[in-house]
Amino acid sequence: MKFKHLLLVVIVVSMCCLVLGGCKKVADGDNDNNDLSNRQNLEKGIATLGSQFFGFVDAMYGMAAAIPADATYNNGTGFWSFSVTTLTGESIDVQMKFLDASGKVQKVYNPVTTKKMLLKGDMTGVFGTMTFDLEITGVEAAASTLTVNGSGTITYMGITGKYTVANVKIPKNAAYPASGTISMTMYGVTITLTYNGTNMVTATYTWMGHSYSIKINLDTGTLV
Repeated sequence: MKFKHLLLVVIVVSMCCLVLGGCKKVADGDNDNNDLSNRQNLEKGIATLGSQFFGFVDAMYGMAAAIPADATYNNGTGFWSFSVTTLTGESIDVQMKFLDASGKVQKVYNPVTTKKMLLKGDMTGVFGTMTFDLEITGVEAAASTLTVNGSGTITYMGITGKYTVANVKIPKNAAYPASGTISMTMYGVTITLTYNGTNMVTATYTWMGHSYSIKINLDTGTLV
């Protein structure tokens, strides 16, 4: 479980640093240059978020069976709360909640009867802030696939990007999500990444009346 905790830190730091680092506010100047810079920021953002997201979910799922010893439980809300601080000073606050098939709250994860996990939280660091509010089903041991829905925000230097996760299916025995989408809205433009079970995915968007399609390598988080 120490490995899972470390994996969580590495993945979230990567998401924060790379996504937020790619969202720098452009300086006043030539409109064409600003337009190109904004488009590149949008593409870098979805590439990093899309490539790190399923690893983040897997790490969170791995932590369900072993909540950190210093976590606190709220009987009123049913959420466990705990924090992780990285070596470089980023602070990650997590809230985790378990539900059975009828929607009844379970204090601890049960591999047989727990059917859903709710995750909420945020990360704050020198690069900005990131939030997440996710619902994960298929968390019982007998299920072969996790299904994730939810949303969140990423803010850096006054620019906020919003993202939505729609029916992302993550097989427990596979390397990449089988299907589903992640959409990010920034600069008033929405770009949508679609998973397909491989390490190469496509993201599409429309900018100033023109449609664009980009390829993303999920292994590296780079555009190809």
